[in-house]
Amino acid sequence: MSSTIIRLQIFRILLFLTIFTTVLLCSASANDQNSSVRINKLTVLDNGKIDEKEVLLGLGDLINISVNNNRTIEIVRQKVVQSQGQLTQAQSGYLPHVELQGRYNYAKRTDSDSSGVSTNNGETEEGDVLLGTVNFSQLIYDFGRTTGAIDVGRSNLKAVDADLQRQLQDIIFEVKVAYYNVLEKRRLIDVAAESVKSFKQHLDRARLYFKAGVRTKIDVINAEVE
Repeated sequence: MSSTIIRLQIFRILLFLTIFTTVLLCSASANDQNSSVRINKLTVLDNGKIDEKEVLLGLGDLINISVNNNRTIEIVRQKVVQSQGQLTQAQSGYLPHVELQGRYNYAKRTDSDSSGVSTNNGETEEGDVLLGTVNFSQLIYDFGRTTGAIDVGRSNLKAVDADLQRQLQDIIFEVKVAYYNVLEKRRLIDVAAESVKSFKQHLDRARLYFKAGVRTKIDVINAEVE
């Protein structure tokens, strides 16, 4: 009986911790989504003037802008496309090849004897000559050359794709660090403003107490310094 009660208590504790953790994570996620920073957006108009306005951007917006407009990311993406093309080219070695060729000739002939005199009443033979060929080839085995090229292409594609993922993670990490630094500085500014407000209230009370004769002049001076 005691063992059952202990298990029930452990289950309740685990359930409470699970609910508490879920609520905490949801609250943090909601705060991140609701938090935004003000960015000065500059737009060059058709008349050459610059229009400046503030826009509110969240963390997701900042990440998308950074990823889509980063030069290094774009270079690595083009390398991925290039590696994919090289792999496709290597794989095409095992595909059947069909080659079509066509040729057209126009022939004109006039019969003549050995002395160059035209014979057959000077009649001229004319005709069209058409020639077409079709070649079909299929690679059976080339001692591993094509297979090796395919393996190299796959390895290069994996390496470049891994480099792209690393670059994306680095950019996202840098954006998150800068984003939370901005939020931190903004909170510190709010805290400093509240501190100034509190010190001003303390100064006002010190002046009132001094006028009432309860406090000395040094108390007022200390409040002014604060």
